[in-house]
Amino acid sequence: MTKSLKNKIFDNWIAAIIILPVNVLIVIPAILLYLTDFTFTRPNILQIVFSVITGIIGAFFAGWSMLTFKTKGNGTPAPWAPPQNFVVTGPYKYVRNPMISGVIFLLYAEFCLTKSVALFLWFLAFTFINLFYIHYVEEPQLKKRFGKPYEEYLEKVPCWIPKFF
Repeated sequence: MTKSLKNKIFDNWIAAIIILPVNVLIVIPAILLYLTDFTFTRPNILQIVFSVITGIIGAFFAGWSMLTFKTKGNGTPAPWAPPQNFVVTGPYKYVRNPMISGVIFLLYAEFCLTKSVALFLWFLAFTFINLFYIHYVEEPQLKKRFGKPYEEYLEKVPCWIPKFF
């Protein structure tokens, strides 16, 4: 791999991380909290434990997915620099959208920790936007791109709830 190609891949990864997860998980929630004049109240221990567990699960799946895209797919999670290879290993052998599922878990953890109605609405909006986007935009594009292997993958691997057996 040439140095310029490595730099391009690295630049795409930096852009993908800054534009996608940083905005979804940090910038937009911060703006929502600011605009709603949010006042943080101390969560109880159950909320903290639940938020931490949910956040760890979300971070694990999002991170594992991104690493799998990089190592097996030779690409990024971003639509402008997608994986070059069809990825069916790692978390993708259990569920078709582990990265988005991970982000949804992280957004839910943020809501549980802050108890902010605005963050709950952002969690719902992000979830429903992705439900429609994946079904009506992403999956048809992947069918065109990868053909029969992707269609077989759709039949065998669930979209959102992992199938471990």
